[in-house]
Amino acid sequence: MVVLTKTVLTNLQFKRPINMIHATIRLLTLLLPLTASSALAEPKVITTSNEFIELVTDKNLTRPFISLKVSSDGKIRGKGALSEITGTWLWQDGYFCRDLRWGRRDLKYNCQRVTSDGSKLTFTSDRGTGDSASFTLRPIKD
Repeated sequence: MVVLTKTVLTNLQFKRPINMIHATIRLLTLLLPLTASSALAEPKVITTSNEFIELVTDKNLTRPFISLKVSSDGKIRGKGALSEITGTWLWQDGYFCRDLRWGRRDLKYNCQRVTSDGSKLTFTSDRGTGDSASFTLRPIKD
């Protein structure tokens, strides 16, 4: 005959909740990398003019104090900190190449890598080796 003491009963009572906590922790440990990897997925590199045009059609590219419209006919128009922005662009060797004026300032011709995370485009100057600027894609309001 087995006699259960109060200590043994107390340990038995906590055994199941402790196992549930451990099971929950194990499950979260398995699921966390899956959700983190999808949240931290690499932005897609845009490699063709058609991909780029599809992303910017009927959209404004915005960031604080800047709003641009990049059209499929190779024109760039907008405003930046109260100055007019004008320019032209073309797609060359997998890069967005633009010639831009911001007010009186000539920003010179530069080819840039473009990446997209779905809601933003990031332009990285000097064929992807220079500075970057991210723009939020916003629908054009009529």
